[in-house]
Amino acid sequence: MDFGVYQTPNNNYWKGDDKVSPRNGRPPSDNPKANRKSYRLSDDDIKKLNICISETGLTATDIIRKGIDLVYQEVIKKKE
Repeated sequence: MDFGVYQTPNNNYWKGDDKVSPRNGRPPSDNPKANRKSYRLSDDDIKKLNICISETGLTATDIIRKGIDLVYQEVIKKKE
């Protein structure tokens, strides 16, 4: 069965006489987030996080990042 799509040696795809670029997914990030951590939280911490999520519209990850930045700024100020 021939669907008219061929892979050439340089990985370009051709359909009939029209050249179609391959699908590559998302473009690479300037700041890739490849690290994963897992933490245990109490029910109260989860409730606080969920309130922050619903009130701000931010993701849990964004809220945690903001919290890390706040604590980091406090640490840096103490060192000065």
